Amino acid sequence: MNFLLILASAVFQLVAFGHVLWRISGYLLWFLLLYAVVVTVLTYGVFGAKMVSLYYQQRRKEANFRFGLVRVRENAEFIALYHGET
Repeated sequence: MNFLLILASAVFQLVAFGHVLWRISGYLLWFLLLYAVVVTVLTYGVFGAKMVSLYYQQRRKEANFRFGLVRVRENAEFIALYHGET
């Protein structure tokens, strides 16, 4: 429900701001819409796939780190007994 309210608010703000821009200058509105579309497409095309790949690599490394911490906690007594702190 919260997501729907945020989405509706954003749409209403876009329509209201678009109306104000249209009254100032119709060309300004079209220019800004075209600019937003072009920049979004370029950003997604240039950085999109790389960012998704980096995100999954980061999540995998964090998961491996957490798994290692759990293993250390489980075996902390044996690690200390055998002086395996390093």
